[in-house]
Amino acid sequence: MKTIVRCTGLTVLIGSLIFFFQPFVQAQEEADTIQAAAENGDPKAQNNLGVMYVKGEGIKRNAKQAVKWFRRAAKQGHVGAQFNLGMLYFAGKKDDTGRKEAAKWFQKAAESGHTKAQYRLGMMYVKGQGVEQDYATAAIWFRNAADEASADAQYNLGVLYDNGYGMDQDFTKARGWYLQAADQAHTGAQFNLGTMYFSGRGTDQDDAEAAVWFREAAKRGHSGAQYNLGAMYLEGRGVAKDMDAGLELLHKAADQGHANAQKIIDQVSAGS
Repeated sequence: MKTIVRCTGLTVLIGSLIFFFQPFVQAQEEADTIQAAAENGDPKAQNNLGVMYVKGEGIKRNAKQAVKWFRRAAKQGHVGAQFNLGMLYFAGKKDDTGRKEAAKWFQKAAESGHTKAQYRLGMMYVKGQGVEQDYATAAIWFRNAADEASADAQYNLGVLYDNGYGMDQDFTKARGWYLQAADQAHTGAQFNLGTMYFSGRGTDQDDAEAAVWFREAAKRGHSGAQYNLGAMYLEGRGVAKDMDAGLELLHKAADQGHANAQKIIDQVSAGS
């Protein structure tokens, strides 16, 4: 059976940028009040005003104004604003200057214990964005965030241990971090756990346990897990043989562009 050995990719947060907002009312009539407080030097108001400029809530969107107010709050030590400023620089110009600014503000927030900043900074060290690539330093920041239950950080720390990036390769520690992330429904971690049990990497080989984790990832749309579990159903490996269930999963994987899934579907169709 052809199966994916492991998923080695390091993940970043996907989707909308996350900004931290203090509990001010966001309605139009409150915008002037927040602006006045911001101009009087209130860092919470400055951060909130920056978020309002980003989102266009109660005020017209204006990225330059958002940077201005985040920076004012950040310079006063507002951790959420430091993270928000880093996010704006990260999402803005992709040149080295922008990345360095993002890393600088993520570092400040990370040093104050901001979990998402710690994770973001770790990713920048992995990719060498705005900083020199350094897996060992990435691991430090991932560990800080992972200890605060960041599933993405737990997963990525597992990947570092799994591959021996910046540290001694340790499959047992990799599995431990994958388990913590998987328990939070991290699909990459669930898939990687499946591959560890399937191949006996860092644990006893166990097809049934591999199927459990592939199923968890597959039902959340992970194409590799759909492919692996589908192939296991076709062979009756770790699960009761079920051609219909296997083909259904393979079709789901193929619909997401998984080339090997389509090949197996074609082979089964040709032999039927």
